[in-house]
Amino acid sequence: MAESPRSSSSTRSGLGSGSARGVRVPQEHSLKAGVVLSDERVDFLREQAFCILRVKTDKWNRFIGAEENQKIILDFLDHIWTNRLLLFTGPGGTLHAGDAQTAPPWKTKVLCVLKKGVKRISRQDFRHQLQLGEVPGYPMEHLPVVISEVLVSVLSSGLNHEAWPQVVCEDIHRHLERLRSRVVTLRGRAEGHTLLPLPLSVERARPHDIALSPTGWPLDHGLLYSIETIIVQWSGQIWNVLKKDSGMMLLRGDHPGPNVELQFWATQRENLLGIQSQIQSPKVERIMEILRRVKSSYYSSFNDVCLEVNEAVLEAEDIDLYLRPLRRLISSLEERTFPQVDVLLPPLFHTLCLIWSHSQYYCIPKRMVVLLQEFCNLVIEKAVAYLIPEELFKMELEEGLERVQITISVLRTFRQLFHTHRQRIPEYYRHSHNVKLWDFPATLVFQRSDRIIERLLMIEELFTSALDFLKLEKVELGGSRGKVFSEMVFSMSEEFHERWRALREGKYDPLDYTSDDFVRHYRYFMEQNRDFDQRLGTVLNLAFHHSKNLKSTFKLLKIFGTLLERPGIHQLFSPNYNMLLTMFNQEIDQCQFILDQHREALRSGCAVLGKNMPPVAGNLKLSQELRSRILTNRSNLCQLAYMPLGCAEADAVLKKCERVLEVLDQHDEEMFSKWTEGLEEICQTHLKEPLLTLDTDTGLFQVNFSPALTSVLREVKYLSMLKNQNIPEAALHLYSKRERLYMHTQTLTLVTQWYNRLQSTILAVEVGLVKDAMDETKLQLEPTLHELTWAQDDLWDYIQSTRDMVKSISSRVQRSKANVEAIQALMGKFSHRAFITRKSCGSTLLLFSDIEENVSKQHALITSTGEQIHKLLQENQSLLGVTDLDSSEWRGYTDYVDRMILTGFSTAVRCSLQYLMDNTDAAQRITPLFEVQLVLNSNEMTFDPSLDLNHSRNFYEIVDKTVTNITNVASFIPRVANHKGLDNYQVLAT
Repeated sequence: MAESPRSSSSTRSGLGSGSARGVRVPQEHSLKAGVVLSDERVDFLREQAFCILRVKTDKWNRFIGAEENQKIILDFLDHIWTNRLLLFTGPGGTLHAGDAQTAPPWKTKVLCVLKKGVKRISRQDFRHQLQLGEVPGYPMEHLPVVISEVLVSVLSSGLNHEAWPQVVCEDIHRHLERLRSRVVTLRGRAEGHTLLPLPLSVERARPHDIALSPTGWPLDHGLLYSIETIIVQWSGQIWNVLKKDSGMMLLRGDHPGPNVELQFWATQRENLLGIQSQIQSPKVERIMEILRRVKSSYYSSFNDVCLEVNEAVLEAEDIDLYLRPLRRLISSLEERTFPQVDVLLPPLFHTLCLIWSHSQYYCIPKRMVVLLQEFCNLVIEKAVAYLIPEELFKMELEEGLERVQITISVLRTFRQLFHTHRQRIPEYYRHSHNVKLWDFPATLVFQRSDRIIERLLMIEELFTSALDFLKLEKVELGGSRGKVFSEMVFSMSEEFHERWRALREGKYDPLDYTSDDFVRHYRYFMEQNRDFDQRLGTVLNLAFHHSKNLKSTFKLLKIFGTLLERPGIHQLFSPNYNMLLTMFNQEIDQCQFILDQHREALRSGCAVLGKNMPPVAGNLKLSQELRSRILTNRSNLCQLAYMPLGCAEADAVLKKCERVLEVLDQHDEEMFSKWTEGLEEICQTHLKEPLLTLDTDTGLFQVNFSPALTSVLREVKYLSMLKNQNIPEAALHLYSKRERLYMHTQTLTLVTQWYNRLQSTILAVEVGLVKDAMDETKLQLEPTLHELTWAQDDLWDYIQSTRDMVKSISSRVQRSKANVEAIQALMGKFSHRAFITRKSCGSTLLLFSDIEENVSKQHALITSTGEQIHKLLQENQSLLGVTDLDSSEWRGYTDYVDRMILTGFSTAVRCSLQYLMDNTDAAQRITPLFEVQLVLNSNEMTFDPSLDLNHSRNFYEIVDKTVTNITNVASFIPRVANHKGLDNYQVLAT
């Protein structure tokens, strides 16, 4: 490997972390695994790993297969820049390697391989050039045993230091004693306990070795020295524990939470109990007995220390016991979201008061101050997490302001509950003479909280100002100069946006009260806001003076909203409040004038009400609109924060307003009382009236639903829309039936319309055919004239059956009439147009060749018309329910249709003949209808067509045939009236 020492060193510096993460397979192999596997030195290391670390073969193969591990081993064996190798196991039994700078990340046994005075390890004598060592996973437990059982045993044996001077032996013994004592002490610290090391001479001595006479002597002076030395050390260790204070972190400037206090006393209790058990052990009691007998000066002082420990144990146990209930509260505080914290604060202070009044040792101001400060720190910590200071100014303004206000509220609630429970402390004591008050200053508890609240109030003011000024971008002012004012406001809005953007992009923490960066920005921002207030107040004054009426003025003030409450703007705008009061007074006078005019119009009978509204509801609607107009303006006036409503002028205007409202109420009451008078009797009377009435002269029916009931229903409908709560019960009862009454009246209206139309339009020839159905219908309608009334609820089945009956006969008769009209229309197709005509209205002659064609077309048309007529007549027979075709009624009906057809044929023949007469009349001076040609043939003259009656197809024969064809059209439709014994209409027509 051709790498420099520097690059190798840098590679080694990263090996530890790579090894700790496990083996990674390199992409490019610069080392060959065979070289390493065939090295006897590596085999030796493998054997040691198997023996000491209990590594399995597959784990070793995986370890040695990684290039980085091969590099670490070969660097150690072949190079000079490292003199030690560490092998240790990780999770799952995997093997890892490291160097001198790499510490195992796990508590595990470590195999240490050291070079023995050489730089490189040779391949021949490597076993003598390496030193192996084993370090356990928990060395602090292992080291005291090694010192006591190995080092002391080796060094205290006389055979090992025969040639040493006595002074050297004693000095080595003292150093060993000191080392062991330090290791034991260190082990205790690592475990979180205080361990009192015993002197080796005492710990290993047997009882008879330190037996004393009654006077305490003779005693080995070395042993006494060791005992007194260790007593001094113990006293120092114990006093260090006794002097511990839970408020030390607060004094250092940290901000611990209440869990630190609870953990401190739990740890202190365990530590003190451990010290107590150690000093009450038999060996320590023997040491104390030695000191007492020899009358050592250390006896009394250490005895006092032991008494202090006993007292401290009682104190720690008492405090730990009474602080335990706080664990659940602390857990709830930590789990709850910050807005929900305030509900936990009352039970928290209640618990603190119980601790203060019941604990014998915790009712000391200093300790309660520490605990309250720590709870305050917890609340502040949750507040900071809730606010997210680095994101606070980047949130939506409304959300940020809400969070700040909630935080201020919670912190103030915490302080308020402190003062409340501070006053209630005596209530927690059973005996008033034992009361201990919270007489410590509140500033000791809330110093940090107050500074946080101070910053939060600044932030709240910034957010409030921003919410006010950022609304300006949506402001659009009206009026003659509205555009100018709007542009001025928009310009200020753009300027404020730039300033706010700069503030939001600041990198400081606004809640860090140790830094003044935020305060400087805050003061500069608020100074600019005061300038904005002056400019905006000027614009608002100008816009106010250009407002046309009270409504637009209030709209203007509503647009600016909370900006009016800003001190600078209020100072400029306050003179306008008197003008606003005058405008409101004029508005009241205008409403009074409108009311007086309306009342006068009511007395004269020409009052104008709301569109489509009934009288009572219309009057109440007008009153409601006036009242709403007055109350809205009064509400807008009273909602202005700085409106001088306490002055005499304002009081007079408001009293006038009350008088107008009283007049409106009186007017409404008069109108409503007049309407309700006799209302119940009207409802009951008209509901008992029959459903229909009959005009005996015309025989026509009419729906008998009283207009008075219709009026009541309309009034109740509109009064309900006006939210009137005083509608009489009778009217409400009637209105509850509105759906049923509406359905009944509408259905009966259809019934009467159908029947009246039938009664008015039916012909005499039709009456005989539907007489039975008509009689049955009249009989069905008879109960509606006397028996059935609107008050009855079970009318729908009867009305439905009546409707179906009337609809059936009416629709059948009307369809038969439509069929008759269709017959008339069919006859009209050819009755008003000549059969044989010119092709155009100009000078075209009637060609003889076209006559036959026209005649055949007309005959085909008449034939198809006859078929349709008979089909329609047959349908009428079914519609009118005729079963007996020989009845006089049906014969009369067919005679009626027969005459209609006959009239059509007569009109048709007359029309065609009249056409021939008109077009052949010389007096008319029109173009000839027929043409006879004179043909010169040799010496003869002939006419075409011939005028000689002896010739066939002469002109006279053609004309006669044309007339015959016209009169024969009646023969193409079979006779409708079969009882007359004629096949068609030809005989009568000619």
